[in-house]
Amino acid sequence: MGEVMDEWWYDSNNSAKGPCGIEELSDLFNQKVITIDTRVWRKGMEEWLPLREVKELSSLISDMPQPTPTSSDVTTSTSSNPIARAWKRFFG
Repeated sequence: MGEVMDEWWYDSNNSAKGPCGIEELSDLFNQKVITIDTRVWRKGMEEWLPLREVKELSSLISDMPQPTPTSSDVTTSTSSNPIARAWKRFFG
């Protein structure tokens, strides 16, 4: 019965695909068939969640270089300072 808990389903164009194991999910992730935003579900979960929010699948994400890390976010937020000044002038 432990196998049933390892059966995952994933959303593909609003259609549930599965069941598949964690190894298959890992392969799908590596092949970019699914992403960190793909909704997944398994028996015992209350609702479908994005892969990035499922603790049991966090190893899939940590093994891959993440395209949305903080380095680009920091660069973006630093470059967004002129926008903050534009707002300041707007209200000033």
